[in-house]
Amino acid sequence: MTKEKPPPQPAPRPPNGAPEEQIRDFKIKQATDPDNLKAGWEDVRTRSASDLTHHQCCEEFCNALKFDAFIDVGPGYVGSEAWSINQLKPECPIYGFEPQTERFNLLKENAYPGRLENIAISDHNGFLEGGMGFPGGFTDFVANVSGLSLELGLYKPTSVPTKTLDTVIAEENLENVFVWADIEGAELLLIKGAPRSLKSGKIIGLWLELNSKLDSAGLQSNFCTADEVIRFLSYVNFHPHRGAPWERIRQERAELAPEGDGQHYDCLFVRY
Repeated sequence: MTKEKPPPQPAPRPPNGAPEEQIRDFKIKQATDPDNLKAGWEDVRTRSASDLTHHQCCEEFCNALKFDAFIDVGPGYVGSEAWSINQLKPECPIYGFEPQTERFNLLKENAYPGRLENIAISDHNGFLEGGMGFPGGFTDFVANVSGLSLELGLYKPTSVPTKTLDTVIAEENLENVFVWADIEGAELLLIKGAPRSLKSGKIIGLWLELNSKLDSAGLQSNFCTADEVIRFLSYVNFHPHRGAPWERIRQERAELAPEGDGQHYDCLFVRY
């Protein structure tokens, strides 16, 4: 019998009303705590296909939109969105892109339910400079990694192969595509690489994890804000879906976020 994971606990918070410098020091201390780093890797490595961590979100946008292909940018761990889409729409092809090496290997070893490539998706084809997480540091890959994160030993500088969404969609001759992306604040790079697909209607929806504020601690320099993403997508007539629960999700996330943190939440974008 599989042991159930305990429910998520609210993140530690700095004192209420703490000055910005104290909040920054608090966040850096939390980020570099060896126990926290170890727990992050343990969480990634112990995920299972039955977790279906984003199943409710997937049900919501599957009910809201009809799509014929699913692009999964930054699946991250076993049992994430691709596994839910495979259950809800078994006929739908899934294309996954995971640049972080250990995460990619775990996904591959655990039968990722689609085609999986060890590359990033950004605003250009070629290579993307960034920081690679590693055991003993953070668990992900980030574009435009900050000097502070490298100095603290949280990432190793590297470059990874990258493609644009326009390139992927053209190479695979895809139509009616839904894009899911959880890429640690690099969402603006993602959508800037998809102008043709967004304008032509080949992309019919996007589910993006957004940040309401910039990273005040300076641990990541690639953060874009939700306002920047919403503004860019509005130019190609994509807007937050009126029926999606993004305000509710934002409030729930805000309650768990440390004071002064870049609060993040999910948003479904469709063409209006």
